[in-house]
Amino acid sequence: MIDRPSILIVDDEPAAREVLTISLEAAGYVVAAASDGPEALALIVEARPDAILTDIHMPRMDGDELAARLRQMFADKCPPVVIATADQRVAAQLKEDDRFFAVLEKPLNPNRLLHVIEQAVDSRPN
Repeated sequence: MIDRPSILIVDDEPAAREVLTISLEAAGYVVAAASDGPEALALIVEARPDAILTDIHMPRMDGDELAARLRQMFADKCPPVVIATADQRVAAQLKEDDRFFAVLEKPLNPNRLLHVIEQAVDSRPN
């Protein structure tokens, strides 16, 4: 049996989580989903994702803080973090930030999403 790569989706919008889960599962990924940063941190040890796709703007803990906490937890073994945002100004700022594997602008282009996730999974630390 071949192990399928796993993705953790973190987004406070239930519809976004559902659409992303369906899309990524159809592409062959195992998907776990969380509604915010604290829930993602609780899931991360169990889910052991190969990559993380997170919204930037969320209550309780935004995607930037989540990424910082993940780097603290995993150091150089941190799964690649892909940030998604509808805020073009924030997207432009984050694209210059090397803490993130990639920055995607919402609405997400399905082909671009799958390409970036595939690259992120391929770049994960061993």
